[in-house]
Amino acid sequence: MDAATLLARDRFAAALGARLVVDEPDRVVVEMTVSETHLDESGRVSTGALFALADCAMSLISNAGVTAVAVATHFVRHGTAAVGQVVAADARPALGSDTPERTWDIPVTAGGTCIARFVGTTLTLSR
Repeated sequence: MDAATLLARDRFAAALGARLVVDEPDRVVVEMTVSETHLDESGRVSTGALFALADCAMSLISNAGVTAVAVATHFVRHGTAAVGQVVAADARPALGSDTPERTWDIPVTAGGTCIARFVGTTLTLSR
């Protein structure tokens, strides 16, 4: 299944407002427009919303044409985004190998500025 089909079937991603804007063999970019529903108790975009967007990008790139599961993730947030701002998660392989275990580097940006970084490792179960 390709990334667009996977995203169309993902109800959580739909609720998040995730949109696929780049779909290439070694790159997937998803974005969302920050809304009031993405804010935490302090009025800033929720870390959970940013993590979920990056996780969505990893899911799309790692499961296109195969079945893969996440085995580890690391997320560091160092910025924020305002309501109405577009936030993008840009997934690319961190390691060039084509092994069953792959690591993905996913910066999360708002207005061209990196506000978080997600690194995830997936295990391909079937091709």
